[in-house]
Amino acid sequence: MDPISHRASFRLTLGAFAAWFVTIAAIWLITRNLEEHSAPAIFLGRFHILIVHVPIGLLCAALIFEVLGMSGLFPRLSDSVLPCLWLGAAGAMGATVAGYLLMAGEQIEGKDMTLHMWSGLGVVVLATLCLAAKLARLSPVLMSGLLLVTVGLTGASSHFGGNMVHDNDYLSEYAPDVLKPLLGHPTAKEALVPNAPFEQWPIYARIVQPILDAKCTECHDENKVEGGLRMDSFEALAAGGDLVKDGDIPGEFVPGKADESEMILRVTMDPSEDDFMPPGKREHMTPGEIALVSWWINQGASPTMTVAQAKPDASVTPLLNELRSKQTK
Repeated sequence: MDPISHRASFRLTLGAFAAWFVTIAAIWLITRNLEEHSAPAIFLGRFHILIVHVPIGLLCAALIFEVLGMSGLFPRLSDSVLPCLWLGAAGAMGATVAGYLLMAGEQIEGKDMTLHMWSGLGVVVLATLCLAAKLARLSPVLMSGLLLVTVGLTGASSHFGGNMVHDNDYLSEYAPDVLKPLLGHPTAKEALVPNAPFEQWPIYARIVQPILDAKCTECHDENKVEGGLRMDSFEALAAGGDLVKDGDIPGEFVPGKADESEMILRVTMDPSEDDFMPPGKREHMTPGEIALVSWWINQGASPTMTVAQAKPDASVTPLLNELRSKQTK
């Protein structure tokens, strides 16, 4: 590369990075006070899932080509590293812009979202550094090390993003038992009254929370918090989401009034409504599950009330009998 084109490449790299930084900052300023979902942001943001695979593949290819070229076995592969870095860095910039729009538009929060966001932004910084280092003709050994760190962070960011799409045990569910702890397989939640007779079951912990875990916490737990609402514990559910905090509704549930409780209204409205939960093709609550959750709310929505302390009505007695029979098997 001649000196003129070399300087031009450096300027282009810095200009692209500056434009990316300004774009991310502008999106943050525009969307930081959004009070509801933004359709334009969501529309553009959903291209993230298409763009994000570009930098993953190209940055991995750049590392492989750099190592093979350095080894002397395939020296001409070194010539392919720079194009991979150009396209990989550009892809990472595009993926983070689309991802930030999606996060802001759908108002997604949570531990995995935070880790995915910051690691993704870090990938852009490292990919740009790799590009600048390659243009500066950094030694192959140092270049390989920098690429290895970049690819490692790319893998971590991909993992955090995957956790928001799949359950956290997606990788570990079918792993050998000896590997499950290493892969972060979640341990089963301990029952408040282990091996207790059915009548002593705390209704919330043993009946309601498992229903919420199966149908709601994919988007409403500590890892992914849509609408500011977590449903992975009684305390989080009682605190409510953004609608509660903004004063739009009194609470996710109204003790003694299931028909006025937001969490029941959302699962019983017409599925074609935008506010119906869970959205899309996710598995909906069954009529029996809705009846059990409604019964718990109508009984006062206590976190400690047991089956024996409640008053089963005709709508839930068969369901409770079914649960009792499953316990005795």
